[in-house]
Amino acid sequence: MSYLVLFLLLGIVIGYKRFVSDWLFKTIDNITFASLIGLLAALGAKITLDEKVFGSIGLLSIKAFVLMFFAVAGSVIAVWLIERRVKLFQGVADGSLADSQVAAYGSEHDDNRPVHAKGDKTDYSFVKRVVGALIAGGIIGKLIYIELHILNYIVTFTVNFLCFGVGTEIGRDNGFLKSLRSLSWKCILVPFGVLMGSMLGAALGGLVISLNLQHAVAIGAACGFYSLAGGLLDNLVNLEVGTIAFLTNFFREITAFVLIPLLAAKVTPLSASSPGGATAMDTTLPLIFKTLGTRVAIIAMISGVVLTILGPILLPIIISM
Repeated sequence: MSYLVLFLLLGIVIGYKRFVSDWLFKTIDNITFASLIGLLAALGAKITLDEKVFGSIGLLSIKAFVLMFFAVAGSVIAVWLIERRVKLFQGVADGSLADSQVAAYGSEHDDNRPVHAKGDKTDYSFVKRVVGALIAGGIIGKLIYIELHILNYIVTFTVNFLCFGVGTEIGRDNGFLKSLRSLSWKCILVPFGVLMGSMLGAALGGLVISLNLQHAVAIGAACGFYSLAGGLLDNLVNLEVGTIAFLTNFFREITAFVLIPLLAAKVTPLSASSPGGATAMDTTLPLIFKTLGTRVAIIAMISGVVLTILGPILLPIIISM
């Protein structure tokens, strides 16, 4: 855990202080993206190398979908309860973050982020890359024998660098810092509502699918941060739990693009944004902005950043309890 937090904080400091050139930041972004693809390929190879996990991938997908459903439902209900009782928008002006700035934040990272909403359509090119990396890794694992400890090294390295890359992205985002100053302190309740609802929902889902309570709660605590959840829980627990963690949170991100517009007319605004979880800081932000407005997008973005930072800290703690 200490290394994950160290790399995350180091990235935030480097990004905030602009210690390196724009060219090097771009290089870090590219390496971060390559690390993500490498992590997914390594997980794919490990899945096919483990006959037990590979043979039950269909069942694991069903378990992951059940966990995802309960985790998302828990997040929506928790934020809905908070929003009904607390005036979260007090002190948040409509003009505190320009519409163009919120929209630009979502499109700024198109090269390295999945599923951005563009106009009336959704671009699934990154999803195809994610699935392609998993399949390619799985094929390699079937065709070429790879020592398990080598794959474990790859997973460990890529997870650590992923945390570092995410940290630099958070640190150098001026829009995030400006929007943070405009918020009421009560808005910090939103990410914790998403987190607690997700963990409680996943715990209930874990009972339904007979999954260890700690493992279910840890998977829920990832809140959509699928690359971290899969690699980290593979290292901390086992490949089967890591696979369920990856699939659960990957399904959550994809499902968020369907649920957010549907929930927009049914529940309170911030609870409608909660399915995005950690992805509200980037991939689902343009959709939240488009369907729920600027004020909700500001708070959702802050919530996504907080959840992204908490992920590398909480998952190892939960597993070690």
